[in-house]
Amino acid sequence: MSILDQTRFIERQQFFNGQRLFKDDLQTLEAFNREMRWLHNKSLHQPGIGNGFAVTGKKGDREVTIGPGYAIDREGHEIVLIRDQIEAVPPTAGEPDGTPTFYDLTVSYLDEELEEAELREGICNSRGAVRLREEPVFCWVRL
Repeated sequence: MSILDQTRFIERQQFFNGQRLFKDDLQTLEAFNREMRWLHNKSLHQPGIGNGFAVTGKKGDREVTIGPGYAIDREGHEIVLIRDQIEAVPPTAGEPDGTPTFYDLTVSYLDEELEEAELREGICNSRGAVRLREEPVFCWVRL
């Protein structure tokens, strides 16, 4: 399967003076630009951390601090953290035989319902989200 097989559409939106724009017109434009950026990322870049995401903590701490960073997942999605985030360390004393338990800390793109960051009033008593917040998802994976 090629990368192009996964691309949903290649239709560039066109506007003209005097055209009445609807929500779907602008969301289609945003979706096109997003799909092209993801296609670019998948085609020309490898998945992984591009910058940042430094994890700091001391032995015995119950949490770590993850610094701002930028990464690309295997689907070409950008994963961006703009401020420090604190993650709890899994509460494990060790393996039953007394050896330490090891984990990897992973980061992924939230490809589900995004949090509404800003709502606005529209005409005729309508109301809706105008900004959605993208936040990375961190997960401890036991090795």
